[in-house]
Amino acid sequence: ISEDCLTINIWAPAKTGSERLATMVWIHGGSFKTGSGSVPTYDGRKLAARGIIVATLNYRLGVLGFLAHPQLTAESEQHISGNYGIMDIIAALKWLQRNIAAFGGDPQRVTIAGQSAGAFAADILEASPAARGLFHGVIAESGSAGRTIHWRSLIEAQGRGERYLQALSLPSIDALRQVPATQLYAPAKSGDAAPDRNFPPIADGVTIMSESDAGSAANPIDIAALTGLDADEHGSLHASMSIAARLSMSKRARDTLVEWGRRRAAHNQTSLYLYLYDHVEPGPQSARWGAFHGSEIPYVFDTLDAAPGRPYTRLDREVAQRMAGYWVNFVNTGNPNGPGLPHWPAFDAAAPAVMEIGDRHAIRR
Repeated sequence: ISEDCLTINIWAPAKTGSERLATMVWIHGGSFKTGSGSVPTYDGRKLAARGIIVATLNYRLGVLGFLAHPQLTAESEQHISGNYGIMDIIAALKWLQRNIAAFGGDPQRVTIAGQSAGAFAADILEASPAARGLFHGVIAESGSAGRTIHWRSLIEAQGRGERYLQALSLPSIDALRQVPATQLYAPAKSGDAAPDRNFPPIADGVTIMSESDAGSAANPIDIAALTGLDADEHGSLHASMSIAARLSMSKRARDTLVEWGRRRAAHNQTSLYLYLYDHVEPGPQSARWGAFHGSEIPYVFDTLDAAPGRPYTRLDREVAQRMAGYWVNFVNTGNPNGPGLPHWPAFDAAAPAVMEIGDRHAIRR
């Protein structure tokens, strides 16, 4: 465990600094309390071999990333506290704007991408004035699109922070700063003392302007977006759910995406691409989990070999080739379509379509 955690990994195929390649910046998931940019399935070398730069980053998590407290707010020039993990991501994007040209990248062709909490972070950044101009496209896998999200207000979050210090029997933030990280994250810490519990992003009025901004269809910037859900998101998070219930939730997920797409299309002119991922990863419990939450990631990165315990087939590798192709094309042009790939139409409110990505790669209307 180290607080020297704010690092960026970069895979750059450029031979010189003048190639001006597009960049995909990956924001990892993990409920804002776990995860790392160095997870093997996030290895960017295969995507980079297709002609883009890939960057993965780390950001502070749990209590280190999202603790708000009146004493921290008093220290801040902006009179806020708690969104340190989001601020870390913004700092990384600013660093890339300053330095990506040295890797052969174009600072005007940056797409942020993420899954789960990483997708929520992407949605937050899309609506955040603090991140304006730092990216030009967004990919959100299993994010907040179409969902009603209540981000805790700064006052609410500060109250949680005060309870946290009380649970640790600490009188002040200065006292908390003296606690070693290994002790802070000891397994025995639970309830209000748990460092990774109930510390999500905060509607602080600066990074997140209001409780409903992130994931809103009416985001104030108009950039190309690609977003979707996995067919068995809910079944994988609730193992006791029946097959019939999971099928119903899958249909509901598609309907949710379409409704959100309609709302976004009413405000934005730039192309939007929606997908529902339904390929089932092979394994001894594949029938139980289906297309579970996060199962698309090794296909997006074409990193199936990072999970050698699964009996991947030729079909799996074909799905990975197609998904990686779509994602790279979108990063390059704001459009996932390209040679050798089934056509993926942009969202049209008059004739809404969702791309079914998996064994068929077909349009659902």
